[in-house]
Amino acid sequence: MPTDVFQQVFLDLVAQIYQKTNFEQRRKTTTPLKIIDSSTLPLNLNYHKWAEFRKTKSGIKLHLRLVFLEKGCSYLDKAVLTNAKEHDRGQLEVLVDDKECMYVFDRGHLDYERFDRMTDDGYFFVSRLRKNASHEC
Repeated sequence: MPTDVFQQVFLDLVAQIYQKTNFEQRRKTTTPLKIIDSSTLPLNLNYHKWAEFRKTKSGIKLHLRLVFLEKGCSYLDKAVLTNAKEHDRGQLEVLVDDKECMYVFDRGHLDYERFDRMTDDGYFFVSRLRKNASHEC
């Protein structure tokens, strides 16, 4: 599939996030959107025993924070390498460090107690809930 299709879907989703959260109205200046994600990079266990994360596999995890600005302008803001065993939640506080932006991350980073602390501290973020999450409106 052409990458242009994914880019347009992404831009449309970002526009919906800004619109539905009234994020621009909450801030006096244009504020960046920071996207957090990670990828596991498999390695050969015979050559990289130090990176073991399963009985038959080794690997590292690359945690990235991408800053997305207006009109499709984006850049890599931060990168952290960990052993693949490390859960994404372990890097959340390392990657969420600026109260003047909005963060978007996937369910791998979910930690509701930490979210409460982050919200109380003034951080703004968007994430999907787990399917079995109970909540009150």
